[in-house]
Amino acid sequence: MSDLPLSPGTCLGNYHVVRAVGKGEFGMLYESRKGRESFTLRGKKVDEQWAVDNEISMMNGLPQHTHVSTFVDSVAHGNAIYFVLEDCNIGTLNDFLIKEKPPEQFLHSLMFDMAKGVLHLHRNKIVHRDLNPNNVLLSAGRHRPICKISNLSLAQYGNCYNQLDTVPNVLDITTHADLYLFLTTRCSDKYWPPEIKDHGDSFRFASDIFSLGLIFLSMVSLIVKYDKYLSKDMIYPPTVKKSSGVTPLFLCSLQDVKEMVASIVASAAVQDLVCGMLHPTHGKRPQAGQLVAAMKTFVAPDRSIPIGFIVLLSLAVLLIVVIVTWKLTFDY
Repeated sequence: MSDLPLSPGTCLGNYHVVRAVGKGEFGMLYESRKGRESFTLRGKKVDEQWAVDNEISMMNGLPQHTHVSTFVDSVAHGNAIYFVLEDCNIGTLNDFLIKEKPPEQFLHSLMFDMAKGVLHLHRNKIVHRDLNPNNVLLSAGRHRPICKISNLSLAQYGNCYNQLDTVPNVLDITTHADLYLFLTTRCSDKYWPPEIKDHGDSFRFASDIFSLGLIFLSMVSLIVKYDKYLSKDMIYPPTVKKSSGVTPLFLCSLQDVKEMVASIVASAAVQDLVCGMLHPTHGKRPQAGQLVAAMKTFVAPDRSIPIGFIVLLSLAVLLIVVIVTWKLTFDY
C-alpha cells in the first residue's frame, strides 16, 4: 500500500475519496463517490502485480451475485492499484464484529450470506483460498448488513470433483515461493485448512468450506488479538490447549473439534454443521450447496415486506379514502 493514507477529497481518476472505512487483508478500504454514486476502493501494492492480475481476471469472468463484491474498475495511484467495488462502506466483517459484538442468532444470517457467496464461486469453478473475516465486506441492507465475499487475489480455478485440475490457473502456487511462504508462515494458524500442511497437496473446494467453518466459529467465540502485520485488532479462531501446547484446529482431531465447537456454539444444529465443515478429511466436509440447504432450516428469514404488496396496499387505502369521501359528499 501507499505509505500515506488517502485523505478525504483525494481524486483517483473520476472517484473522490470520502473517508476510510477499514483495512482489509491486502490494503485500506475507502468510501468514494463518482457523481451521485458511491463505491468502495480497496488498494493493493503495485509490487503484488500477480495478485492484481489474478483478481481482475477472476472478477471479469464471474457473474454478479448478491453475496460476492462486484468489481467495477481499477485505478492506479502512487505505488498502489485501487480496485473500485460496489458500495460496501460498512467495512470488513472483522471490524464490524469487534465493534458491534452481535448475538449468535444474528450471526446465523451473516453465516448464510457467506455460504451463498461461496456457493456462487464454486458453481463458477473458483476456489477462493483466502476466506477470513478481513476478506468479507459488508454493505447496508434493508434490515441488516449484507455480507459479500471479496478479494480473489489468491483464487484458483477448480473442477466439479472438488480438486484443482487442468482448467487454466491464473495463479500457480508452484511458481510463487514467496506466496507459499506467506500462506504457511502467516496464515496456517488462522483460517487455512489441513491441506496447507503438505506442500505437495492441492487446494480444493472443500478447503474453502473448512475456512468458512473457522469463520463461523470465530464469529461466535470472538477472540480478539492485535495483529502486527496488519496493525489492527483481528478476530482469531479458537485453539485447543494440550500438554504439548496450544494447537490450531486445522491440526486437531475430529473429537477435539467437536468438543471445542460444543463449548462455544449454543445451537445444536449449528454445532453439527460446523463440525462437518471442520472435518480433518476434506472428502467428508459438506459441499457448498449442501451447506446452504442445511442452513435454510435454522436461519430466520429477513422480515421484509415486498414492494409490490406495499403498492397494492397503498392503492387499496387510497381507493377506500376516495369512496368514503365521495359517499360523504353525496350524502351531504
